[in-house]
Amino acid sequence: MFSAIGYPTLEQPEAHAPMIKEEDVLAALDKPRAVYGLKQRLDPSNKSTDALQELLLRMRAEGKVKFDIHSGKWSKA
Repeated sequence: MFSAIGYPTLEQPEAHAPMIKEEDVLAALDKPRAVYGLKQRLDPSNKSTDALQELLLRMRAEGKVKFDIHSGKWSKA
């Protein structure tokens, strides 16, 4: 895709990616999982994990999920 002056523009993949919901993330956390495992369960067609990681960090701040630094996995709080 090109801008009006002919320079290539970056597409925003989040613009057309389906929104990942908190309840879907909590349902996928039936056992502790890494980000890649969660992405495969929630949205395997999306290549980027940015939206999922942003949601996980927001949920961690709210106390809904926790991250184990030693195993690198997310789980329900």
